[in-house]
Amino acid sequence: MLSPFRRCLSTYVLGSEARELSRLGIQHGVFAGRTRDLYQTLNVQLGDSVIDLGCGPGFTTLELAQIVGSSGTVFAMDSSLTSLQVLSKRAEREGWIPTSFCRLEHQDFGAIVLCSGNATKPETWRMFQETPVDKIFCRWLLTWLGHSDVARIHDYMTICTKPNGKVGVFDYFNVATFDVVSHNANGAPRWHHLRDVLLNEWNHVGNPSVCSTVPSHLSDRGFNICELRPLAPIVRPFDSMWVWPTTYFHTQARRLVETGIIQDEKFVEEFDIEWELVSKDKAAWYCPPMMATVVGQKQ
Repeated sequence: MLSPFRRCLSTYVLGSEARELSRLGIQHGVFAGRTRDLYQTLNVQLGDSVIDLGCGPGFTTLELAQIVGSSGTVFAMDSSLTSLQVLSKRAEREGWIPTSFCRLEHQDFGAIVLCSGNATKPETWRMFQETPVDKIFCRWLLTWLGHSDVARIHDYMTICTKPNGKVGVFDYFNVATFDVVSHNANGAPRWHHLRDVLLNEWNHVGNPSVCSTVPSHLSDRGFNICELRPLAPIVRPFDSMWVWPTTYFHTQARRLVETGIIQDEKFVEEFDIEWELVSKDKAAWYCPPMMATVVGQKQ
């Protein structure tokens, strides 16, 4: 039996306000195809038990629950009660019925169990040590954690995965590619300032190249590496993907000003004007930090 929701020590750096949850929905849509590919490489199938580690508002949780079917279960693990509440409401709108304060069931799809807890703490994983799962899926979580916490989570994933079970990670691999180039807006100096502030914050709390360490973490714990696949998109203003960096940078500019990290009240307005000029430049391009997917199978 799961303990009631509890508040955790860690907090997602980018927040869980409505605008950030909306932005995450856009980001999920942009990378939905690659995420589905990872489900397939993980071999998520009917009847599986799956942990969606760092599930956020549950975009992947609902997809995984559809794959595992009514005989399977998805454990949605996150430190944000707000995100889990959003997930629960979305699931109810799509036909899941609450059967307890932390469990939702569906006639055709997998049960969803809401697990509120800090993934770096042993008590969050205790129930899975007694009943290991078939698969663990983790997207865009490890990058926000320090090295020791990343290592600790790999320990927990190893203990809580069945023999021959799989772990799949989708995260940032190499921050060196993070750049915008445009002839407009004098080279986008406000964007470069924003990038530098974001990188400073990112490096302070986590590792923007964390996925490059995942194969070694898994291999050292007895996993066979089944996949190491890079993803390095280059996005142009007239691509459908352009909405992704547009919403991300606007949201982060506002957050950094509101929290006083950027102490310039006009920064958001000036950044938006600059970004609009970049968006009109047919030769401009944006490249995020290179990402990768990694899949390991426990021996």
